[in-house]
Amino acid sequence: MSDEKKNFLKCDDVSFYYKNSEQKETILNHINLDITPGSIIAILGHNGSGKSTLAKHFNGVLVSKSGELYFNDSKIRDMRIEIKKHIGMVFQNPDNQIVASTVQEDVAFGLQNLGLESEEIRIRIDEALEAVSMKDYANWDTHKLSGGQKQRIAIAGILAMKPECIVLDEPTSMLDPQGRKEVMAVIQQLRKKFGITVILITHFMEEAVECDRVIVMKHGTVLMDDIPSKVFNRDIELKNAGLKIPQSIQLMQLLRSEGIDISLNCLTEAQCIDEIYKLLEV
Repeated sequence: MSDEKKNFLKCDDVSFYYKNSEQKETILNHINLDITPGSIIAILGHNGSGKSTLAKHFNGVLVSKSGELYFNDSKIRDMRIEIKKHIGMVFQNPDNQIVASTVQEDVAFGLQNLGLESEEIRIRIDEALEAVSMKDYANWDTHKLSGGQKQRIAIAGILAMKPECIVLDEPTSMLDPQGRKEVMAVIQQLRKKFGITVILITHFMEEAVECDRVIVMKHGTVLMDDIPSKVFNRDIELKNAGLKIPQSIQLMQLLRSEGIDISLNCLTEAQCIDEIYKLLEV
């Protein structure tokens, strides 16, 4: 791995705490991570694990009390305004990020703040809406959109800024299953089509299995950091961290416990279906 890739986004012994009277409530405790470009990374953890606090450090919303975060070797604390052009952030509730009455006006908001020419703004709006499959909704009133559509518009607003990385802080937590599928499809498209690095904060195990890498946090520390298949086979440790393994893996384990010779490496629903079909064909 080259230094260029290694230092794209880096946490170097990062700690963070809130000071309450005479006591310090530690939220992050000596976090060390290297994020490589073009990857999709899930960060999991029970409520209070520190995952959302960590997410807010990546684009300068919060600043570490000790240790440093780096973007391409520059300290993020020294570029808190500039970093937002490189690392965009999408939050849980899309209504908190939608600021305009129509879809295209909302996507244009951040671009206008950059002082871009009208023609460039128009091009970027079209590209961003096309990327999230919402181009046909450009003139729609934002309040008429579904939750999944609103979240896609929130992502489009960040995407139009052309960041190298997007951090999504539990973007599907307020959505129904269809809305979650829509957003996850967009996340996969961001990497496939644009090579954007995606950091996904989530508590849905089924979303994490679609990522390249899974980081599990507990009490402000990194408990696990590996590819999904290795993380989700550590079910006892996940349970102790207040997390469940994906239903697809639970199913495979149940079938194996009943004496059925079936692979435990199936992570997604589609992989499970394929594996079961193979058994039925025998």
